[in-house]
Amino acid sequence: MKAREKIIFAIAILSIFALFIQHVNAQNLARSIEREFIRFVEKASPSIVGISAIKPKIQNLNRENIGTGIIIDQKGYIVTTESVIGKSNKIKVTLADGRDFDAKVIGIDSPSGIAVIKINAEALPTIDYGNSNNIKSGSWMLTIGKSRGKFPTVSFG
Repeated sequence: MKAREKIIFAIAILSIFALFIQHVNAQNLARSIEREFIRFVEKASPSIVGISAIKPKIQNLNRENIGTGIIIDQKGYIVTTESVIGKSNKIKVTLADGRDFDAKVIGIDSPSGIAVIKINAEALPTIDYGNSNNIKSGSWMLTIGKSRGKFPTVSFG
């Protein structure tokens, strides 16, 4: 093998090795991100609740809104959206462990679309708060909820 061929061969081997290392690093990064997502979901899921709100009858039909909330206080305070519970006759909350509770509206902030409800329960799991000042455009986010009766449903982007 001539010197030039040896150099080309060495460059080809190094290129293949570099691609392999990049592939391995990408796989390790993906596994690391997946582990963090799983850890977060396992930690946050107990504080996620399902909400069913019955709205007043229209033409003799009850309307039911279904949504999700987050336990923010061990004594049963839950944050949800106004669109889920607004003008409801009855609100039912299902905890991640399957227990059901009736809830009452504590307050609604229409400009933000946020509502607070309360259930009569104690020692409930709560979620840890983050710092929204650290969020930048393009930051990853996870959403956890209850969909079609299943806890938890998770999406990210």
